[in-house]
Amino acid sequence: MSIVCLNKVEDRGGNRFHYPLIPKKYGGRITWTKHYVCCCGSVAYDPMLREPVPIEQYCRQAFGEDFPMERFVTEEAMRQYLGRC
Repeated sequence: MSIVCLNKVEDRGGNRFHYPLIPKKYGGRITWTKHYVCCCGSVAYDPMLREPVPIEQYCRQAFGEDFPMERFVTEEAMRQYLGRC
């Protein structure tokens, strides 16, 4: 299990532009600049979607486009955290 973060930032003349993440489920009523997703193996779990989806399909299904996904909490860090509970 791990947590990934979706975030797309671009330098625009010395200013950082954070691309909006617009979930398809909410029809443009909600936007974020970062979004975190729980993953297990090669599957992403997000309550916005009806069922878990393969990680490589997640962005397209949830947001309609591809966004960079980077590991925010590694599997090892998650195991250590859960081991303390």
